[in-house]
Formats: sequence, structure tokens, C-alpha cells
Amino acid sequence: MNKHCLALALLSVLAACGRTGFGPVDDGFAEDGADFGDQPIGPDDGRPDNPDDPDDPDEPPPPPPVDMEGCGNGRVEPGELCYLEMVVYPSRIDPCSIDVGDLDGDGHMDIAVPNSDFDHIESIDNFASVLYGDGLGNLSPPSGFLAGGDIPVGLAIADFDVDGIDDMVVTNLDSAAATVLMGMGNRQFGPPLAAGMAEEPTIADAGDLNGDGFPDLAVTTRGNRALMVAMGNGDGTFAPAQEYSRAMNPWDVDFVDLDGDGELDVVVTDSDYADLEVWYGDGQGNLAAGDPLRTGDFPLGLTPTDLNGDGLTDLVVAHYSGATVMLNEGGGEFWQSPEIPAGIEPREVAVGDFDSNGTPDLAILNSGSQDITFSVETDYIDFVYADTMSVGTLPSGIRAADFNGDGVPDLAVSNQLDNNVGLILSNP
Repeated sequence: MNKHCLALALLSVLAACGRTGFGPVDDGFAEDGADFGDQPIGPDDGRPDNPDDPDDPDEPPPPPPVDMEGCGNGRVEPGELCYLEMVVYPSRIDPCSIDVGDLDGDGHMDIAVPNSDFDHIESIDNFASVLYGDGLGNLSPPSGFLAGGDIPVGLAIADFDVDGIDDMVVTNLDSAAATVLMGMGNRQFGPPLAAGMAEEPTIADAGDLNGDGFPDLAVTTRGNRALMVAMGNGDGTFAPAQEYSRAMNPWDVDFVDLDGDGELDVVVTDSDYADLEVWYGDGQGNLAAGDPLRTGDFPLGLTPTDLNGDGLTDLVVAHYSGATVMLNEGGGEFWQSPEIPAGIEPREVAVGDFDSNGTPDLAILNSGSQDITFSVETDYIDFVYADTMSVGTLPSGIRAADFNGDGVPDLAVSNQLDNNVGLILSNP
């Protein structure tokens, strides 16, 4: 399968990155752009004007659950949802996903993206790019680092050699491998180190599965519809990956303690069966399959978080028609929330206290309607629509972090077909 067809195949399952059918591209690097047709964006975000009574257009809508009147006065006040419009920064071509971390050790948050470049418009080589933050809400031009393999689509930040300097792992869709880039300090990375995987690796996560103090690697692979897990050697290399197969179409993956026993487990979104596939870890590097957790259709993004402060890790899932909270009740049991409305084709969810009232809220990234739905918690695990903000073309990933140092989480979004990263900064 050539790269162009491969991109189309992935788009057909809502999973992700491709340069066809989504509108004209101005990549900022190629000498000439190409017209790829019109993007199929719907007329609205699918939300009724009055969510409480959508059949009664004459009834006034309920008041918003947040206050925006005091925005911009420099005071962080509870219940205030204050954000500026998105500012964009070039990221090189095709930022297919996003992660954040302090990659240069200066105490400020930076952004890393894989540059998929399916048709090698920009270069015959493959890159991951880092945009360095200055702590004031600004980003540097992208610094590109060779990412090995071919078609990098996923990226995760971790310290694989535990030297206090963040490293990166990049999944290379067309090379059956993940590539580790070891941070050297001074905004430099070492040469690519390949970790063998099955065909079409997509998303990666890092965590210490066997308790030796070094991060291990979990990668979803579309080619054999499996989870691949490789134990880290502590120097950026990995033992041969072990395959865990199920009847699934895997996408996102996370290390998380699902059953509260203190040992990391692995959970994967399964877009074919509307499930979360679960494997329980024993702390020695072994995994045992558990019962799937039901969620909405076409689940993609998965965000582990503790929503109620009980010390157990909950899950927030973005799926085709909205988002769902999976509240951890201990022992591997979860309570599933009613569907939380969002825009068109939700892709990923960032969690943070966006309205500064002391409880976590949701920022749902919608790839179809090209926007973010803010849903704030107004009661115990009860999330209510608060606002919508526009982003770029084919948004592929979202992260919450404090980029301007005001103590309120900001949002970083990778906009794949605009070839940029957008920052949405808080404005208390």
C-alpha cells in the first residue's frame, strides 16, 4: 500500500492523519501547495440552542455556568472561564499528534509534534519538531530532529534513562518501529534509536511496568490489531516487544493503575467494538487480559485523571458522538457517566481546572467541527457545556499545561492540515 492510500485508509476509520479530502494545504515549507478538495464540515456543532428543552425554541436558554465579565483584569477568580483566541506557530508539515514537557530543562513547558509528511512534500527524511516555550506564552520556531522510520504519527515524552532530561518516542506508521530520541540537553537530541514493533504502530505511552525504575513502552499497532509492550533497558533501548492480541481495532494507549493495587495496567481504545480493552499488570512486567469496558462508539482519545480526588485513576474517553467519564470505583469497576455533548467527531480530551473553581473540567477537541468544547463540572461528576472555541484544520491533538505562568491551565492544539500548533492562553 502506498503512503497516499495508507492515509486514506486511516481516515476511513476516523483515526487520523492524512492529507486528502480536507481542504487546501499551505505548508509554509513546500514551494507550491495543492488543492485536496473541500473539508466535509457540518453546518453546526450538533448542540441544541437550549440543551434542557431543545424542542421549545421560545424558552430562554439557561444562564452559562461560568462568568466571563471579569476576564482580562489579571485576577484569577473562581467560576471565571477566561481564554484568548488561539495564536498559531508554524510546526513544520503534518503535526499528527502532540505532547508537552520541559524538553530543554529551563522550567518552561515545550511542545513536541511528529511531522508525518505522508507524501514527503517537505523532505525525504522524517522529523519530529520541538517548539520551545519561554514561560510567557510564546513559542520558538520549530526545531526538527530526525525521527527515523517513515511517517511519524505518534509521539510521547518520557525520561527513558532517568537522567532528569526529557526524551521522546515517535511511532513510525510505515516502518514497523518506534524511534527513541534521547535528550542531550542544550536543546539537542541523540541519533534515532529504533525499537521494533509490529506493522503500523500508531500511539505510544511510557510507564514503569516491571518496577525496575526505567520507563517501558506500550504501542498500539494497526497492522496486526495488537498491543505491543517492550521493557526499557534504561538507556533508550528496549527488549524485544511482546504482542498482546485481541479482537480489536486499537488506537490510543495509556499506562494506568486501573484496579488500585499500586501496579500499572494498560488500557487501549478499541474503535471497532466501542470498548476500552484492558490488561492488568502484576508489577513484574506481565499483563493479563481483563474484561473490556464499554464506552461510546468509535472511541479514540483516552485521558487518565483523578476527577474526584479519591486517589483512584478515572478515565475520560472521546468517542464519535461526545465524551464519557469512566469513574473508578476500585477493583477494576467503573461507573460510566451519561454522554457529555461535544462538537462533531470528538477526538481527544484535555482535563484541567479551566474555570478556577477547584474542580476539574473538560476541553474536548472536535476534529470534524474544528473547535474545542469547554464542559465544566457544576456538581459531582456533572459536566455542563460552557463555551466553544475555534481551532485549525483537522486538529489532531490537545494538551493542557501552564505556558504563561499565571497558574491557570492553557491549551496547546496541533492543527495538522494548517501545519501549525495553536496556543489558547488563559486571560484572567
